[in-house]
Amino acid sequence: MSPCEILKYFLSNNIPVINESTLSKCHLMSEREWLNFIEPLQGSIVTHPGKRPASIRLDQLDRDQINSNLKKNSHIQNTQYPLIIHFSMFRNTWLPLIKNNMKLKKLYHKYFKLRHLLNNKSKLTLEDKTNLRILGDELQELIRKSTDVQKEIMVELSAENFRRTGIRTDLIQFSVLIPTFIEHLRFHTSLKFLENKIGYTFKNRLLLQHAMTHPSGAFLLHQNLGSNPDHIRNCLFNCKARNPNYGTLTSHKRKSLLRKKGIHMLFSIMSQKETNSEESSQIANYERLEFLGDKILELLTSHHLFFMFPQFDEGKLSEYRNVIVQNQYLAVLARKLDLHYFIIFYHGVDLCSNSALNHALANSFEALLAAIYLDSNLETVSKMLGKILWDEEDLYETWVNIRPHPIQAQLPAGDRHLIPNTKILQHVSQFENLIGYEFNHIRLLAQAFCTRSASFNLITLGDNQRLEFLGDTVLNFVVSDYLYRHFPNHHEGHLSLLRSSLVCNSTQALLYDELGMADYVLASTIKPENSGNLKRKADVFEAFIGALYVDQNLEPVKICCNVCMFNKLKDIILYQFWHDPKSRLQQCCLSLRDVDDSKPSLPVYKLIEEKGPPNHKQYRVAVYFNRKRIGEGIGKSIHDAEIEAAKHALKTNKDMFPILNKYIASEIKNSEYIKDFDQATTTTTSETSKKKRKKKNKKTKIENANITKQNI
Repeated sequence: MSPCEILKYFLSNNIPVINESTLSKCHLMSEREWLNFIEPLQGSIVTHPGKRPASIRLDQLDRDQINSNLKKNSHIQNTQYPLIIHFSMFRNTWLPLIKNNMKLKKLYHKYFKLRHLLNNKSKLTLEDKTNLRILGDELQELIRKSTDVQKEIMVELSAENFRRTGIRTDLIQFSVLIPTFIEHLRFHTSLKFLENKIGYTFKNRLLLQHAMTHPSGAFLLHQNLGSNPDHIRNCLFNCKARNPNYGTLTSHKRKSLLRKKGIHMLFSIMSQKETNSEESSQIANYERLEFLGDKILELLTSHHLFFMFPQFDEGKLSEYRNVIVQNQYLAVLARKLDLHYFIIFYHGVDLCSNSALNHALANSFEALLAAIYLDSNLETVSKMLGKILWDEEDLYETWVNIRPHPIQAQLPAGDRHLIPNTKILQHVSQFENLIGYEFNHIRLLAQAFCTRSASFNLITLGDNQRLEFLGDTVLNFVVSDYLYRHFPNHHEGHLSLLRSSLVCNSTQALLYDELGMADYVLASTIKPENSGNLKRKADVFEAFIGALYVDQNLEPVKICCNVCMFNKLKDIILYQFWHDPKSRLQQCCLSLRDVDDSKPSLPVYKLIEEKGPPNHKQYRVAVYFNRKRIGEGIGKSIHDAEIEAAKHALKTNKDMFPILNKYIASEIKNSEYIKDFDQATTTTTSETSKKKRKKKNKKTKIENANITKQNI
């Protein structure tokens, strides 16, 4: 439509709601005439410039007050304007009263505490249901009696000086999207300056948007209110449709993705199966990217330090890495890129302090690294990081042009020709045959198996401690990358739980045993020093991963993890191995607290026995709940003994903790894994029964044949 026609429409409708000629006739109109007069005005937007709010929705026009005054004073000429009736909605109908009404506050907390505790019970009694219903009725009655609490409040304003606009509520709801749309365009236009700053242009700009979106900003984007929503909210509450009817629940589903607290949500998300292929996530903030970017930063830093300083041990390398990856320094790098001008966050009090803003900037910087990696590759991230870290050209060249590993520097073309003449290499080459992979520099594999107790030799050029330092960061990155791509509905905390379960000492020690590494470990004693110790087994496995990475970069590491490690996720998710026994026991004990208890009872661990020599001690720990011993365990350390005690308590007190059956067991039962497992079990059972029947029939035939021969 022509702008000229639009302006004509607004000018023609810019008239008073009640002009002087209509005002004198208001009390003379019949009921039908009055209704016909106000019908076009109902639901329209009227304005009074200079007032706050300047515009409101007109729901009704009331002339009853005029008629009553005329009846009382019939000799006085009517100059009183009708009343504009506007029904306004409170943002929160009764929650603000909790702060001022102590009785309501106490009852509110008591009701929701009881409801939470009853949700944790496996089976509710009639008394429980009655108590909850009575408490809920009391709360509703107290809310109803409060005079300040109304779902709608009626506002009466004189129609004097109010003017029509010709606008109705539907146009208002569309128009409030314009600031969000312009905000989006301005933001993405400004991102070009950030791309010039970092020297990289994104193919998928959405990744960069997520990297610059604080969790509070993501909530606002889900609400479609822009980065500063207060004015838009005020406009909606005063001018939107009185009872809007939304057709889909898309927004509610999007809001549910932002929820990540509570035991219900925890078990619901953690029971989800990984996707077969990479999927994009609907969680539109930087937390997931920060989860991946943190390990990218550690990998790149460890990689450069490892090759730049071959003379330093793992302790020195860790110190240097910690200086680079600490949040204080990352905030400095983020400000160097002017990220504080681009980050989207809610304009509240959360990020007013310097420390909170610096923490958000550090997270955003790590998320930016992950976004570049997902949009390009690791080499691009490495170059960009080097330019940010070093302004001097010579330092940048030193950072980028790294030297090869000392073993690779001695024989750049490879050292496999040394195998026939070296017993150590002949021995570890058998491990190559076992895993189906040949090293270009097999001495790297020998170094990975060379423990600290082994004496120095010219074949390995030292022990495996430096390789273990590198392998740890490589493994963390590969696992984080896989989890990010295949668990799109998991938040950062959920992904961290899965990663911790995969890279923990127990999982790595299990892989150590499955691959048979104990037969190839080089140690000074006949019995390898890492046998029977989870930490030492895990160190050897991480050193092996480091050797793979140094030999042929990330590809063989990813293949190794795909074959050996990621299949463990099935058991971790199915049997809740991501939830350690101590945390699980504490959660169960919290579910048993009484409504009136201000401080819930927690499990208490006590050391009851300590025996053995100083270098091989055994500890016995008992766990108590409500002054009653519920379990005990033995371990080589107090922590291990506490873990065993928690396991024993959970195993022997299932009746005491119904939450295990209600949530954990139900999530396992509803999991896709258990369905696959049941189908596989059913198939296996049917096949086994078929084989048994065949064997039985065959045996019967043989017996019948033997009887026939005897009769003959």
